Amino acid sequence: MGVEITIRSKAVGNDKKRFGYKMVFHDRNKDLTINWYNFPDFAPADTAAEAIGNLAKILNRSIPFQQLLEEGSEAILTRIELLEGEKKLFRINNIDDPQSLANMPWFNVKEKMLVAWRTMVFDDVNRELLDALVTAFPEQKQIFKGKFLEDGLGL
Repeated sequence: MGVEITIRSKAVGNDKKRFGYKMVFHDRNKDLTINWYNFPDFAPADTAAEAIGNLAKILNRSIPFQQLLEEGSEAILTRIELLEGEKKLFRINNIDDPQSLANMPWFNVKEKMLVAWRTMVFDDVNRELLDALVTAFPEQKQIFKGKFLEDGLGL
């Protein structure tokens, strides 16, 4: 059994953007209870292309996200979700942060997080979003198209 905490980001300005990411972190208590930390409305965007551009920046760390957590927190990033208003569009699960491996002497730390794109889940199939993903991450085109069709058809 776990505890879920949602912390709203402070809005800048009165204009609500069309898209926003929900960053999900987790850690464990001494009694092994899992605590989940949700930060909605992260990296807001007006268009799908801008939203996916923000995803690329999150993954290469040019939009930092660790400041969302309390200083000294050891929670790790677990999932990134893209939302359009209240509607969830997709989830990226199983994110591996190379910084967590930094203490291993044989590991060359990269600036990018490693994403298992095959575990990505489309909650709402959307052609505009697929086109933006393929443009931003062309090397993953076949995976995106396959997941888009699979999730869209409910297979």
